[in-house]
Amino acid sequence: MLTRKRTIRIGATLAALGAIGLAFSATMMARRLANREDLANRPMVWFGKQSTAEAFTFNDHHYTVTQIDADGVPSLRIEWRGRTVDFPINTVEDKPQLPGLLKHEDWFKIIPMAVGPYRTQDDFQRALHAGEIKPRLIAAARYTAEGFDPEKWGSVRRREWRYRFVEFLDDQPAEDAIRVTETTYRELDSVFLPGPHDKAPETPMTDEQKYSRLWEYYAMLQVTPPTMYRAKDKLVSDGMHAMGWTWPAAGASTVALVAGLMLVASTRVSARV
Repeated sequence: MLTRKRTIRIGATLAALGAIGLAFSATMMARRLANREDLANRPMVWFGKQSTAEAFTFNDHHYTVTQIDADGVPSLRIEWRGRTVDFPINTVEDKPQLPGLLKHEDWFKIIPMAVGPYRTQDDFQRALHAGEIKPRLIAAARYTAEGFDPEKWGSVRRREWRYRFVEFLDDQPAEDAIRVTETTYRELDSVFLPGPHDKAPETPMTDEQKYSRLWEYYAMLQVTPPTMYRAKDKLVSDGMHAMGWTWPAAGASTVALVAGLMLVASTRVSARV
C-alpha cells in the first residue's frame, strides 16, 4: 500500500531523475545540432506572395501570361525579356470559376523566391529588406504521372508526378533569360528524403550539389497538395535526424518529471481532504 510519505518519495525520485535526464539529453541535443555543419551551412529558401495577375513587372522587367493553343494543346505562354516558355494546362485541376492565374494555382504558380545563408526567418527578412539578397522570379508546375489516365491512376501515382521549374533571369543575356528544369517527385524526394526503396546514386551528391537544388524541392511543395507531402520541411526533418536518441530521451525525461511532480502534488490534495 502506498502511504503518503512513500508516494512523496517516489514522486520526488521520479521528478529528480526526469530533471537530470532532461538536462543531460538537452545538452547532448544542443551539441549534436551544433556539430552538424551541413545543417549550419545549408541555405534557407524563401518564397514571396504568388503573382495572380496575367501581366506584371518584376525587377524592372515586364512579363505577360497568355493562354494559347500550342499544337492542339491548351497552354500558358509566359513572355519574359523577349523570350517565351509554354506550360501545357493541367485542366484536371483547374478552377475556371476563379480569376486570373488563381484558376491554376493548385498546379501552377509564378512566385518570387530567394535563397540565402541564414539560420532564422528573422535574419532572412532583415537581409531581404536591406537588399543583401535579391529575389528572383520562378514558375513551378505539376503534372500527373505520364502514361496514365490523369483523372485516375495518373492523379494518385505521386512518386511519378512530373514537375517543370522555370527561372526568369534578369542578370543574364537575353538569350539566357529563361532557364527550364524538369524533374519528378521521385527524383527530388530521393535527393533530400530517400525512401526505403530508393536506390543510392552511384556517385553520391555533395552537400553543395544538393543545396543547389534545394529551392526546387521547396518549389515542388508549393504546387503539391499538402496531404501529399511526405516531408513538409527539410529543416525540421534533418534536425530531428541529427538529434538522434537525444530527442526521445528528452521526451521520456519530460514525462518522468511531470509524472513525479503530479505524484507529489496529489499527496497535498489528499492531505487537505
